Amino acid sequence: MSAAAITPTSVQKTYLSATSTVGTAVRLVEYHVVLTKVTQSDWVTAATYTPGTVVGFDAITIDSSSNGVQEIMTYADTNTTLVLPETAVGTTYMRVICIEE
Repeated sequence: MSAAAITPTSVQKTYLSATSTVGTAVRLVEYHVVLTKVTQSDWVTAATYTPGTVVGFDAITIDSSSNGVQEIMTYADTNTTLVLPETAVGTTYMRVICIEE
């Protein structure tokens, strides 16, 4: 089975507040994304599910044995994809931080 775009089962958006700012302020948002990863290197289209300028991300995939694997994610700006490269499959919990545009 080859890698494919994954449609999340849940996307939650939270605005991150700042207590002080030096320089030009930006509006940061944090997305919590839940999806079912089927194969190695599946990806999520960031422009669709986590719009904005991506400035941070991390994820963990929980397999059928309830073991967790930290995903060493990558981001490709040309296709706005967040790639989950690890071999683990199962439920993936992802956090993506963006500058809202």
